[in-house]
Amino acid sequence: MCIRDRWKASLFLIGSFLYTGLEETIWMVFGYFHILGVPPTYQFNYFTNGILWFFSIPLQACLGWYFLAYGCFYIIEKVFPKLIEKKWGLIKSASLAGLLAMNIDLLVDPIMVRREAWYWLSAKNETIWILGIPYSNFIGWFLLICLFAIYWTKMTGLREKYGTVKTTVFYFVGLFGLLFGTIFLIMLVTIVCSPLNGLIIGFI
Repeated sequence: MCIRDRWKASLFLIGSFLYTGLEETIWMVFGYFHILGVPPTYQFNYFTNGILWFFSIPLQACLGWYFLAYGCFYIIEKVFPKLIEKKWGLIKSASLAGLLAMNIDLLVDPIMVRREAWYWLSAKNETIWILGIPYSNFIGWFLLICLFAIYWTKMTGLREKYGTVKTTVFYFVGLFGLLFGTIFLIMLVTIVCSPLNGLIIGFI
């Protein structure tokens, strides 16, 4: 990752903000209106998250996604500098970044739920629970960080071929395809694992 390249850093900031903010908003809207059979998912506590919001998401939550995504991908590249040079290096490093982010979330989410920063609305028999959190949340964290890191790296690499303006346009148009593709993958994993619904690992 090139922190000194303002264009790349800006695309990472704006892209991750939109990608994650819209993804969370869509899940809440789908759950509220039962679109595609999605049950109620979660909602943020309006009394503890300040006054600045991006649709249904507190502003600090969207920024938190950015800092975590950027930080995890940067850490993996620094800890394993030669990994990205090998075959499938980008996929491996992005996957490790996703796993790192998922494990951080595994530590943070139960604390934030107990502090009532947000509420999970899923019924006990509608999903698999890990430490009081639906497992799809952790699948989502992994996929969001991993896929976005790959997407950002590949798309910003097109600047030499198409120029800054065209690449920027391609980047934001393609971002919506990535968004709905990610939602589809999460729903697919949820359907495949549905026979295990009601399984509780840890407290709830």
